[in-house]
Amino acid sequence: MNETELKKFKNLLEYFVSHLDYIENKDVNAPGYDEYIKSYVESQMFKMTGQGYDGAAIQNQIKEWDTYESGQICINVQGNYGTYKSTKCYLNWIHTGINIIAKWKDTKIVALYQDEFNYWEKPPRRVNTGKEYSLSDLGLFSSASATAFLRTFAESYVERHENLKKAEKIKSQMKNIYKATDLLLYKKQIILQGPPGTGKTRLAKEIAENIIVKKGINDINIKKWIIVGSIIQSAKGTAQYKVKDISDRKVILERGNETLGETSFDKIIECFNEEGWKNEIKDNDRRRTAAIAKFIHDKNDVTNNDQIKLLQFHPSYTYEDFVRGIVAKSNGKEIEYKNVNKTLGLFAKDALANFNASTSASPEAMAEAWVDEKFELFKKDIEAKLPEEELVLSGDITIFQVSDSHFKYAEKWKTPGYLNYEEFKKLVKAILNGELDLANKQVDKEKFIHAHYRYTYYNALLKLFFDEYSFEKETPKLDAKNYVLVIDEINRANLSSVLGELIYALEYRGEEVESMYEVDGSQKLILPPNLYIIGTMNTADRSVGHIDYAIKRRFAFVDVLPKVLENSDEMIFNKELFEKVSRLFITNLEEYKANPSEKLKRAKTLSPEFRPEDIWLGHSYFIQKKENNENGNEILVPQNFSMRLEYEIKPILQEYVKDGVLIGSVTITEGGQESEIPVDQYIHSL
Repeated sequence: MNETELKKFKNLLEYFVSHLDYIENKDVNAPGYDEYIKSYVESQMFKMTGQGYDGAAIQNQIKEWDTYESGQICINVQGNYGTYKSTKCYLNWIHTGINIIAKWKDTKIVALYQDEFNYWEKPPRRVNTGKEYSLSDLGLFSSASATAFLRTFAESYVERHENLKKAEKIKSQMKNIYKATDLLLYKKQIILQGPPGTGKTRLAKEIAENIIVKKGINDINIKKWIIVGSIIQSAKGTAQYKVKDISDRKVILERGNETLGETSFDKIIECFNEEGWKNEIKDNDRRRTAAIAKFIHDKNDVTNNDQIKLLQFHPSYTYEDFVRGIVAKSNGKEIEYKNVNKTLGLFAKDALANFNASTSASPEAMAEAWVDEKFELFKKDIEAKLPEEELVLSGDITIFQVSDSHFKYAEKWKTPGYLNYEEFKKLVKAILNGELDLANKQVDKEKFIHAHYRYTYYNALLKLFFDEYSFEKETPKLDAKNYVLVIDEINRANLSSVLGELIYALEYRGEEVESMYEVDGSQKLILPPNLYIIGTMNTADRSVGHIDYAIKRRFAFVDVLPKVLENSDEMIFNKELFEKVSRLFITNLEEYKANPSEKLKRAKTLSPEFRPEDIWLGHSYFIQKKENNENGNEILVPQNFSMRLEYEIKPILQEYVKDGVLIGSVTITEGGQESEIPVDQYIHSL
């Protein structure tokens, strides 16, 4: 709050205290009576009770002080069994549960505190925010300027409201994500289609994250990602913390040699669900909470989550690249050619293992899923401690790097060694099945060729793994997981050729289909019910028409169209330029802004052969993102928007002109006179 608003806020608090004091005690000598209450009482205009947010006349008594840059504050007073010493008497930001309540001692108000009443929950829940100050701390009924406590109280109250507004905005933005998620859960595979620049890939990632993380995080998620030794950057990237301890549902961080305050799991979960790291934070405790929440969020990003895979199709993509194919492998002496699962084959295998382990009590399924789950935790634990703490395998031989497919060890060797993840998991499964002893000896060359020649290091790693994790045959079923494959530019490949027999499996989940390649002694392939596919498709691409009807029937198509954005803490939107470009495609932008379901009306410059829904240039081309550089200073990306205009926006529009998508002339008005200019000149003038 600025100084003017802070003065109003002080008056508002004084009125609130005076009002409650008078109606409870009828004491005309109480502080504030003469200044705030007397005139209303004497004119018989005083309203004791009412709900200001509902338009009651009581609100008129604070109208001088109820409006702020952040919004309107209402006074709400109800009697509670003959007394006004209750939470039914409060100030609050209109239409929220963010309140200021009086704290009474006997017949006097001694302090004010803030709480949040989550009235929409069942049952409703009230949370004390911990912001409480005495009337003297707040400097009420004093002629002195605003106290530090009053400033803190006011800033906290505004901050909670701003955070709520941002959360509500996020919820509004999430509606499309929730709708698409429901469709994906029903259909199993969808394609997000729309013109260039509408954020299809970003939306696909958000849907994938939503279907994976679902309702947010819990204690298990926190313990999975936050481990002792984890290095955590502050939300703004200006500070670095290290996890010192995790116990009793609390995380303790340290910075340098200083141990910092503890952060409860509840605060982390709340901050995660509200994306609190996106807000301006002044309190050190909340900064640490935001850093932890953002760390978990980033770990759940599609690039870090083993339940989500992202790839891009291209015209030369084949079945052998996507499902199963032949690869050349060296056994140390000669080259062997093997049939192996590729991206979808491997992903479907992981998803099926979890599906079986979470829906049946089969010991084999349980063991396989247990190994996959515990190995991911084991790998992340090793990775979190690097580079400060390298895992010792033997003497001075340590693991110094964790890659996508293997651990690298012996950095000082001329050629460092590596331990393959899949080979390691095969060894773990063999031990669980009683086929192999956990001992420091060579393993069967025929079964484990890679480990045979590196048995010392594989065995050391196996011992460390089983020291950490113990498999019980009576372990309960594992939690069911969803797996999401995001295929960017899905229409650029020949889908009928790439998918092959899986066109059938897309519709009949859980049923076996015969692959042309035999892997691990079987030609069977299954797409389990917990595997979902999201494709993105640029409708301006000439290859759109190549998708045949058999595939179209198996996918649900979701339109993702351009939209007008507002400036935010994260980006600046060039609305003026967006509107100038949009008039090349549609004539009813204002109506569309008010109602996105409004049918688009074609501009005269758009060829009748094309629909604006397929061609209209999307909003992402008109965004400058706000980011922090290496020094923690905010910068815009791109810094010079003219670069994007000259090298991204104009070239696409000029290509449209060459291809006959944009035709004719544009009507412009200057000095009250209308004139026509060719569409290519209009583009040049942007």
